[in-house]
Amino acid sequence: MAYYKSLESQLQYSFHDVHLLEEAFTAAGAVKSRPDVYGDVSGNKRLACCFTAERLGGMVSQWGEHRSVGHNMVQDVGTNEKLKDIAKEWRLTKWLKENPCQAGQEARTTLASTVEAIIGAVWLDCDRDLLEVQRLIKRLQE
Repeated sequence: MAYYKSLESQLQYSFHDVHLLEEAFTAAGAVKSRPDVYGDVSGNKRLACCFTAERLGGMVSQWGEHRSVGHNMVQDVGTNEKLKDIAKEWRLTKWLKENPCQAGQEARTTLASTVEAIIGAVWLDCDRDLLEVQRLIKRLQE
């Protein structure tokens, strides 16, 4: 989808399955509350569960020589507040399909879940390539 090309350019990652990226930007409840949004009612929660501080912490042990770098990434990115800040810095809200009850508010958990979901989408799209996920997290922190 051309709609996400500028984001893919910004992330420096081209999705094989752009539907994962579309899912990453669907807030929980948006499908049920908006007739223009399709997909699972849980929105991006499935993808966000692919990346949580706990799950990434478990993956760090698989990074071998990159373990200390991975551990620092978990600490640098792993809180909702930091994830929300990343979403704002990267202006991710322009792609976000919000639940109308949020009324344009930038809810911390919604923004944090969106960043988690983007990382989860890349994780699935690149066939769980840990180095690709590591590169993405570094880019998000820049």
